[in-house]
Amino acid sequence: MALPASPVPAVAVRSLSLGHGGLPLVEGVQFSVAPGEIFALMGGSGCGKSTLLRTLVGLLPPLAGSVHLFGDAVPAADSDGYGKFTRHFAVLFQGGALWTGKTLAENVALPLLRRGGFSLAEVRDLVACKLSLVGLSAFANFFPHEISGGMARRAALARALALDPPLLFLDEPTSGLDPVTARRLDALIAELCRCQGMAAVVVSHDLAEIGSIVDRAAFLHGESRSVLEIASPAALAQSPHGAVREFFSRPPPRKGEMAP
Repeated sequence: MALPASPVPAVAVRSLSLGHGGLPLVEGVQFSVAPGEIFALMGGSGCGKSTLLRTLVGLLPPLAGSVHLFGDAVPAADSDGYGKFTRHFAVLFQGGALWTGKTLAENVALPLLRRGGFSLAEVRDLVACKLSLVGLSAFANFFPHEISGGMARRAALARALALDPPLLFLDEPTSGLDPVTARRLDALIAELCRCQGMAAVVVSHDLAEIGSIVDRAAFLHGESRSVLEIASPAALAQSPHGAVREFFSRPPPRKGEMAP
């Protein structure tokens, strides 16, 4: 079921230039993400996907332009208001980034305990609920090294969802997973976004992932330092830009080979 249109986008990027040390990596970026939409940042290696993601969440200040989440300008990560601002979103880091010395339940509890305002009973109930959502109820007391990579990624997703964020950022969520596990995680992400009305911005080079769960995608091009096109995955596959068509027509990486 389509969500009702909202006058305030989950993400609004205007005339954004970003890079390191004052040197632009990508310039003139403009797009918006609607509540409930799954939007991808895609392109070849070194095109600026991860740098753009860091800029969107305030970890890297833009060289020019602006980023707004739900109408509020993104503050610098070292500013006094940044902690409160992070209530707008959660991040699923590449590889999951679970604390290895904590159980899955303790990992999921961390955002709740840091935010405060929850009783211990409420924390236990919320942790149980989030682990149930990702199918890990039976593994609450396991440590990350005791479970598979796919299960660890699901546990990291449960942690990202602990505070019911309206917006989720995902950095290569299926990287390093086998194709079957990756598609199951994709389906879970899509289902949770749809059911909870969350918007999502995902950095990905995985064509199967982009084609199966993404509503629209922005194709970043390293040579031109720009976003070449923003469209649905099906439209991008038929793009008038040769670099975009080439990206979509490339064969999948062989086992042990790095994807672009």
